[in-house]
Amino acid sequence: MVAAVDLVGDAPEPELAARLRTVSDWLEGQHDVSHCVLTLSVPEDATLT
Repeated sequence: MVAAVDLVGDAPEPELAARLRTVSDWLEGQHDVSHCVLTLSVPEDATLT
C-alpha cells in the first residue's frame, strides 16, 4: 500500500513521524497488507473529508 495522508493540525516533524509510523505498523499488521508506505499530502492538495 502506498498512500498520501492528510493529518489534522500543525504538529512538529517528530510527532508526525511517530504518528505515521504507528498507522503504517497497524496497517502492515492487517491480513491483506504486506507492506505500507505513507507520505504526507502537500498543503495545496484538497482536504480529505
